[in-house]
Amino acid sequence: MQDRGYIKWAPFNSLINDKNIIKEVKEKEFILDKPELSEDQINILNDKIFDAYTNHYKVNLIIYKNMKLVKIIGFVNSINILKKYIIFNKEHIFFNQILKVYNFID
Repeated sequence: MQDRGYIKWAPFNSLINDKNIIKEVKEKEFILDKPELSEDQINILNDKIFDAYTNHYKVNLIIYKNMKLVKIIGFVNSINILKKYIIFNKEHIFFNQILKVYNFID
């Protein structure tokens, strides 16, 4: 009996390509445009961040990162007003990434 080699698997190569396309479509489903915040919403966020920093309590942040919404929980370790970022759980998060701040117990 003669071995057909790669000829035998040729139809399945198209399935592999289809899997990649399906994966890309699924990833694009979760890609979001960054929501725009009003001036009032930004001021409220700033107040909540400053309050969490001064009183040193745990907060939830919803941030826009890599075209997705990410929820992180922790403490505001420091605020750099000049460079417009906070250090949250030892990670730099820019003010324009922050979409929502609320107390951990809320």
